[in-house]
Amino acid sequence: MNHSKSILISSGDVLDNFDHHFRVIAGPGAGKTYWLTNHVKNVVKHSSRLNPVSKVACITYTNIAAEQVLNNLGECVDKVEVSTIHSFFYKNIIKPYASHLYDELGNQLIAVEKIDGHEEHNPSFKKIESWIGEYNPDLKFLIYQENGKKISSALSHLTWEVESSGKCFLDVPKEYRLPKKLKKSYFDYKKLYWQEGRIHHEDVLYFSYRILCENPILLIFLSAKFPYIFLDEFQDTNPIQTMIVKMLAKSGSTIGVIGDPAQSIYSFQGAKREDFLDFYIQDIAYYEIQDNRRSTSKIIRLLNHMRKKGPVQQDCIRNEEGECVRVIIYQKIDDVFDNLTPESDFCVLTLKNSFVTKLKSTSQDNCLEIWDKFKNLDYNRQIFYYHLSVAIAYARQHRYENALNEFLHVFRPNHDGELREPLKGQIPSPLLSRSIAISVLEHVLDLEPFNLSLYRVNESLFSFLSDNGNKYGIFLKKIAKGNFKKFSESVLFSNLVSGVKLGEDLGYIRTIHKAKGAEFKTVFVYLHDESHLNCVLNPDLENEDDLHRIFYVAFSRAMDNLFILTPSLSPENWESLKGLNLEIEIYESIEAEHEYIPKINNRVNRSLLDFF
Repeated sequence: MNHSKSILISSGDVLDNFDHHFRVIAGPGAGKTYWLTNHVKNVVKHSSRLNPVSKVACITYTNIAAEQVLNNLGECVDKVEVSTIHSFFYKNIIKPYASHLYDELGNQLIAVEKIDGHEEHNPSFKKIESWIGEYNPDLKFLIYQENGKKISSALSHLTWEVESSGKCFLDVPKEYRLPKKLKKSYFDYKKLYWQEGRIHHEDVLYFSYRILCENPILLIFLSAKFPYIFLDEFQDTNPIQTMIVKMLAKSGSTIGVIGDPAQSIYSFQGAKREDFLDFYIQDIAYYEIQDNRRSTSKIIRLLNHMRKKGPVQQDCIRNEEGECVRVIIYQKIDDVFDNLTPESDFCVLTLKNSFVTKLKSTSQDNCLEIWDKFKNLDYNRQIFYYHLSVAIAYARQHRYENALNEFLHVFRPNHDGELREPLKGQIPSPLLSRSIAISVLEHVLDLEPFNLSLYRVNESLFSFLSDNGNKYGIFLKKIAKGNFKKFSESVLFSNLVSGVKLGEDLGYIRTIHKAKGAEFKTVFVYLHDESHLNCVLNPDLENEDDLHRIFYVAFSRAMDNLFILTPSLSPENWESLKGLNLEIEIYESIEAEHEYIPKINNRVNRSLLDFF
């Protein structure tokens, strides 16, 4: 792709011709959402292609971004459908047309009458056992290796990929490779969920693609309903999504995509930065926004150093030099954050969920291991408490609708049409389910459960549901004597909440992936290994591996202060970082044992909050 053909615009510019397809490359802090919102407003006010029943589709990567767009649309909001790509496809394609999907025997592929949204794929031990037992009985030993952790972890990373012919197939990333024999029956494994009306997030694009390919007339209907379709964060697009978008372009929709190839970090979900860079529809126009309205000049200079090989070198609109980027050598990461409080405008970003859990937890127990042990002792109760813990985590962030939707999962029936254990009773109506869910969540929050054991929380819920038995018709099983009771008495509910993963985590300690679209006055990027400094010293944002781009995204979240935390620093790396004009500081608990560490007062012996 020849980027010199791109037209430079600013986030305040308006396109005169809004009926042509376009692609906008814009770096972090460029005001992409602001530009997109204004573009949508301009289309709604001036397009002659919109009629009383048609709308502009504005598709964002996260629900948080969707809320930002909705809040800024003003009087145009009724003519715009704003959602994530999965929600858009589910609402407009799968929900109304899933009955058009059949398997090779002509049977309906999904239990349509049981469909109720889409969910994260958490492999069920029973389904794995059933699947392997029926299709690969000679590999049944895999189920019991390390309690099935390997196969369960691999299946949780199943993604849909597409051949050049357009045919889709299921596979797992290379690091999770399973025996080749299993690959032939991944589809059969998925069918075990579909027969219960359960659709995973990764299935949404596949089903949408199949429905449109097998029923092309629906493309005409969709383009009539949405003559304009604009997609933000398109660098993280899945190839299947790209094909659907191009199909809609051919059927008459005007397509606009916005993104930044330097921030493409979802290859593990099938995303390819090349799909954005090479995106082409006939008569498409290419634009670039070089502004950075977020960060200070010193932070932007580091970002430009990292993206020197690719398109877009950013300009600082704030015109502030700001503080130097600081590299801090730490010994005990807990010491670094002693003085930090969640009320401050800062965020700690790290590579993996396990590190998030480590930094969040005040207990020496590994919260992720607690969930694994819970799963092995009582699988069904573990599912119930996982949904409850996620819901409580959302509620603590005041995201009550997310909390409610998460907890409603526990009222879905099992394959026999009954409530899943540990619940007992009649399956409530959707309205009653909502009422029960709200009451249970309020009860748990009123308990202030974080210093209570799992056993005490369960006892309280047991009594609450028993006291309201006539009203709700739902009961909770008590915890009987045995190993699980001992486990439940030893585990704090707070550790369960600390060990869950939120879809869009708003906590002050997050993975880098969950910070996409966010910004903070101060950002700490936690490196658990010095080797990751190579992403700063020898950046390669065009690498197939996402790692360099992931850290680029992390650094670009900072507005005023950026701290890079490393457990060690070699003499060579010390000199190289100095060459980039980064300041290096040694946390006070580290002794200057190595001669290359200057014997000066270059130590972090004051509160880091001085920089807020």
